[in-house]
Amino acid sequence: MANLVRRLILLVFTLGVGLAIGWFGQWLTGEAAWFLAIPGALAIVWFRVADTRLCLGASCLAPDRSAPNKKPVAGSPPTTGS
Repeated sequence: MANLVRRLILLVFTLGVGLAIGWFGQWLTGEAAWFLAIPGALAIVWFRVADTRLCLGASCLAPDRSAPNKKPVAGSPPTTGS
């Protein structure tokens, strides 16, 4: 639970930094494109704190190579059930 709270605080802080950069850049130049700093800051922090080991979904698991292949490979002879 403490890890979740720490990550949420980091998220809010990162959004604040991106927003501050956007406001400052818009004030300085008048361009709203500075607000692209928000997703930019999120991407930078994501690469720093993301933990791919927490990916537990079925799509994240490597295919089981020990299981027999259910689909025949093109050009291979048909298999017989023995």
